[in-house]
Amino acid sequence: MDQNEEFRARFEAEMREQRSREDATALAAERKEQEYQAFRAAELARLKAKEAAAAKPVPPPPPSTWLPDSSESDHVVWDKPQSTSDSGWTVGSFFGAIFFVGLIAAFIYLFVRFIGMDIWHWLVDNSDDCAPNYNTGPRYFFFWRR
Repeated sequence: MDQNEEFRARFEAEMREQRSREDATALAAERKEQEYQAFRAAELARLKAKEAAAAKPVPPPPPSTWLPDSSESDHVVWDKPQSTSDSGWTVGSFFGAIFFVGLIAAFIYLFVRFIGMDIWHWLVDNSDDCAPNYNTGPRYFFFWRR
């Protein structure tokens, strides 16, 4: 009988402990749900305030700010006068264009010199892979030698 009472006491203690863990889990879940509901309410209020602020029309500025004062008119540039004889070329843009054209020509030269011949003999002049004809193609055209 002593073992039976000890077993029952141990069983009841385990059941109380399990119930207390379940109650703590339920309380934590309820607290989380309350926090989430409070967050949702605050977020909804923030969005409604934002929508109300966006829906309110913005009044135009008063007419006194539309045009500058007469004292400021000396400093305001309304329209830059355009000269009809001005072509838009400056010394810098002219030499920049020459440099840019030269850069493109240099890239074309280097491509033909080092890469173009290989492409030519791989794709076009592949009649005999063992002895390509180097008297044809872009290198011969650009770098003809006697």
